[in-house]
Amino acid sequence: MKKSLLAAFVVAGLFATSCKKERTCTCTSTAGGVSAVAEYTIKDTKKNAEDACDGYEASASAGGATATVSCELD
Repeated sequence: MKKSLLAAFVVAGLFATSCKKERTCTCTSTAGGVSAVAEYTIKDTKKNAEDACDGYEASASAGGATATVSCELD
């Protein structure tokens, strides 16, 4: 009885904890030959952090010039 109760608590503990970690999203902005780097901290699961990091990516053009932001999750 004690072993099965202990096993139940262990399994419940595994499901109660999340895999959320602090991850760094590094974004590089480039416009007119000039680059800048920004870092964002995202505390979430790896999949959700990848999606959030991808959300920072962008590209725009105006008057023959192009600006881009590309991001990578570290």
